[in-house]
Amino acid sequence: MRGMISKTRAIYMGRRIGRWIAAGLALACVIGALQMPAAYAAETNQVTLPVSQTLLSDGLSTPPGEAFTYRLTPETASTPLPAGSDSTGYTFTMTGTADTQIAPILFSDKGIYTYGLTCTTTAKTGYTIDRQAYTVTIYITSNSLPIFVAYLSDGDKVSKISFEHAYKTPQNGVTPVTPQPPAQPEAQPPAVTTPTPAPPAQPEVQPPVAITPPLPSAPPVPGLEPTVPVSGHHWSLLSGIMSLAAVLTAALLLVSVYFRKREYETYSDNLENRGLLTDGLRDKLDGRRKKGRVLKAFAVLAGVITPVVWLIFDLPLIGVVWIDRWTPWTALAFIITMILTLAFNIRKEHPDQDDEDTEAGGPDPVYMK
Repeated sequence: MRGMISKTRAIYMGRRIGRWIAAGLALACVIGALQMPAAYAAETNQVTLPVSQTLLSDGLSTPPGEAFTYRLTPETASTPLPAGSDSTGYTFTMTGTADTQIAPILFSDKGIYTYGLTCTTTAKTGYTIDRQAYTVTIYITSNSLPIFVAYLSDGDKVSKISFEHAYKTPQNGVTPVTPQPPAQPEAQPPAVTTPTPAPPAQPEVQPPVAITPPLPSAPPVPGLEPTVPVSGHHWSLLSGIMSLAAVLTAALLLVSVYFRKREYETYSDNLENRGLLTDGLRDKLDGRRKKGRVLKAFAVLAGVITPVVWLIFDLPLIGVVWIDRWTPWTALAFIITMILTLAFNIRKEHPDQDDEDTEAGGPDPVYMK
């Protein structure tokens, strides 16, 4: 009997050590989550927006190298702008068919920043100006690469920001010229001459005007719609560690149900063989064995939810960083798991009551957990 008590005491002490280890891990994760704002504040991200301009023509003449003006405007007043901007936005100019990059925009805080980009050039003779309005959203997450996504006015994503202006040659092949008034002939004294009949005037033959039909636009090719790359996405290693720890905690709680049931049955059999198991004592043992069952169920549920939260926010698992902007949510689910687990263990122990039962010859506390 003493050997059995010594064995159960050793198991009891091992479980207490495991609980202290779990509590230490939870404390370390809390400290890491509290240090996340400082890690974000020390980082400055630079973003450069590429923009392209194309001049199209009808093929009859080469369009001149005209310049077009564009305007980048922030959605909110606190959104950063590149150098050379005024209080409401940033203006730049492109000439001919060319590519440019908006000067680097500096971001010192994580968040989501939105801009609008349009061509503000007024009407030009012979040109059809692209009035497409782009919405550019920049995601600043952590020490990973920033992500920017461009949308058209209808909400579709595009892989690049591009404006296409079309030039059409006038129908007669030349630009119309304003006619000048004819010069007045110098006055001459009247002369007496014999009138000679003049031949009838021949009508001037006008050359036929060539009318060129507009060039048909190429139909869209199915399956070649622009897509936005997901480069720059990273998942959090700290979130993965907390998710693994939460799942292991939930698994240990579930496994403990089987072992505690066996320990309870063994102890009950020992008491029954010794003639000490009465109906009242059996009911008391059943009540203590079921104590904390609700807390354990919630702890297991929180342990399963933690990795689900992590995978929802961090998928796809491309690249890895220590923390990202979703880590606090995973940390919150993990901390709830640890709190419920500790509360369950405290509820099951009741050291003062267990000591009284042991001294009175009652059941050993190891079978009550």
